[in-house]
This record gives sequence, C-alpha cells and structure tokens, in this order.
Amino acid sequence: MPRAVEDLRTDHLLLLVGGNPLPNFVATLLLARKGTRVQLIHSRGTEPVAANLRRAIEKLGMENSLLCREVPEADSSAIVRVMDRLLKELGRGGGSTVGLHYTGGTKAMAVHAYRCVERSFPDAVFTYLDPRTLSLVVDGSEGAPAPGIPVARACTVSLEQLLELHGCEISAVRRKPRHSELCQALAQVHASRDSLKQWRDWLDSLSRSASLPDPAQPEHSLLEPVRQAFAQMCGNGATPEEVARRLCQPELRGCAKWLVGEWLEEYVLWSVEQATRSSTPGDYGIDLKLKTKRSAREWQFDVVAMRGYQLHALSCIASEVKEKCKHHLFEAYVRARQMGGDESRVGLVCCYCDPAALEDEVNEAWFAEERVRVFGQEDLVALPDRLRNWFDSTAHEGGTP
Repeated sequence: MPRAVEDLRTDHLLLLVGGNPLPNFVATLLLARKGTRVQLIHSRGTEPVAANLRRAIEKLGMENSLLCREVPEADSSAIVRVMDRLLKELGRGGGSTVGLHYTGGTKAMAVHAYRCVERSFPDAVFTYLDPRTLSLVVDGSEGAPAPGIPVARACTVSLEQLLELHGCEISAVRRKPRHSELCQALAQVHASRDSLKQWRDWLDSLSRSASLPDPAQPEHSLLEPVRQAFAQMCGNGATPEEVARRLCQPELRGCAKWLVGEWLEEYVLWSVEQATRSSTPGDYGIDLKLKTKRSAREWQFDVVAMRGYQLHALSCIASEVKEKCKHHLFEAYVRARQMGGDESRVGLVCCYCDPAALEDEVNEAWFAEERVRVFGQEDLVALPDRLRNWFDSTAHEGGTP
C-alpha cells in the first residue's frame, strides 16, 4: 500500500460533494497533481456547495481541468447510469488512472459510485479523510485494513479560502494585534480575583471621574501592570486624554467597552501569533465576519486559527460567570462545525476559575467528543504556551503519529 500522499495522485480525481466543501478542497490539494482532471459529483441539493468549491479550486490554477456532474441524491439506478457514462468517457484512450474520494456525498452516492469505479477501474485509488485522526485513509484491497496517512499539517487552507468555500463575502482579514503590551498587562490583572475586582471598581468610576488608576492608592494597589502599560503606550506621558487618543476615542469613558472586554480578543490574537511563530505554517485572524450572499444575517468568530486545514475557533469573554461563558461559547461551537466540519476545534478564553470542570461539562452535554477546550483565569498569563500545546495536541489526536 502507498505510504505517501504523492503515490495516490491520479489522472482523474472524482470528488463526491457533500454539505461541507472543505474536505474535498483538502483532497484536491493533496491528491491532484499537474494535469489531474477533477470531477465534482454532486446532487441537486449540493449544487451551490459544488459551485463554491469549483471557484476555490479554479483559483489553484485548475480552471481548465475541472468539471461538475450532477447525480440523483438517492436513486440508485440513476446514480449508476450517470457514473457508468462518466467512467466510460474517462476510459477512452486507455491508460488513465482514476481516484475516488468519498468523504462527502450521500451514502447512496458513495456506495454506488464506489462500485461503479471499482468495476470499471479495478486499480483505482479510493480515499476518504478521517476527522478523528486527521489522516487520509486508503481503502485496502479485498477488505484489508485501511491504513491512514497523517495529513493534519500536509496542506494549509487560508482564511480567505475557507470563506470562499462557504460562499461568504470576503473582506480584509486583520492578522496584526493592536495594543499588545496593554493587553498583556490586562491579562495579568484579570488572572487574579483581587486585582480583577480592583480593575472593575476602577472601570465603574469612569462614569464619575476620568482619571487613570493610581497604584499608590490602596484601592488601585494591584493595578501597577496597567499603569506601566499606559505609560509605555503614551511614551511615559500617560494622561486620560492621551490614553483615549491612543485607543481611538475622544475621551477616556468612551474606552470603557474596549477596556471591559474587547481587549481580550486582541490579547488572544497576540497569543495565537506567539504560539504559531515557531510552529508549522497556518493562518489566523480576528473578528472574522461571516455573511453569505444569500443571507442578510451576519455572524462572526472572535479569533480564528487555521493549523493546516484544521479550524480552531476561539471565543473570548472577559467574564468569570459560568453561564455567560458557556452561552458565549455555544454559537462559536455550532459555527465552527459548520465551517470546519468534524475536524474543527473550539476554544473559550474567559476568566472562569474552574475551566477544566466547565470543559468537561460542555463536552459531555454537547456530545462534543473533546472538541472543546476552555482556558480560564489560571491560563491567561501563559496563554501563548497553552494555545501552542493545544494546537500541537489536536494535530496528533486519535493516535496519529
């Protein structure tokens, strides 16, 4: 059996299109070589998915070797007729090699397409992506065990490609964190219950007095990291007016929303940047807005990291209240599964004091199968290292070497 993805590339690659286009795009990146003709086999219901997939593949430089074929979703005899006609065309001239990738498609499509290809091309290559092990599984002959080739980091999907695959309107993706020194200081303050209380009390005072925290005062004694960060940000001339200007607001009280919680997204983005600096190639961004051309509703991910083709969606809330944290996480979990499939992972960064307990509860209640990771108050200061370990661990789940 082949031990490398390169050994699996064929003259013709047949892709069964399902509800999520990402696995087939990954299969194209892995299994298509120069000159490979790609056939997207879809039902009427997945025609929009195939159209998005086609546009994304064309941008890889394969616009002249890409065809779409529609087959009935569940009509066995009709599926066989379409497949036999297609395979007859592929066999003209002789000597062509064929691969069938069947991660997507209905069960009827997979079963009958497999049988038709096997009958017309006994030496065909049959593959699918295993989301549990992040491996490309190659069917063995005559029922032999199917070995998996680790592909977790074998190719990289950018955020723009992910958006295009799902028919989302593509806007500029911001990858550079802002005010990272201040965000690091705020992470220090939020990592302790006592300093967090002082911070919240100071924020409450903004509606009465626009003054910066003074660690010389007992009520601000634990806010020295923030004082230093304000001074550094303002060139040692920190005033309420200058801090507001640096944060793009006319006055300090206008910065309250950012100082209460929006800073955490910037800190998580900075932590992702640090975590991936010496790691395998990937992509990341903040405030990723997701809106399809057919829907008026817009939703977003706070921070997203792509490691290889695996989506890691990070939901951020600067709260220590369990139910608020859990609610904030839920939509990110649902959307991550829609965008990244079963391979996707979801992280919550919050100030909850018992992240392990919340993580266990969520994974069990949502049947998440360990797809969710919770980073709490105890993780904030060391978040870059925690994220690096998480990214590395998800690449080796299921025993993949």
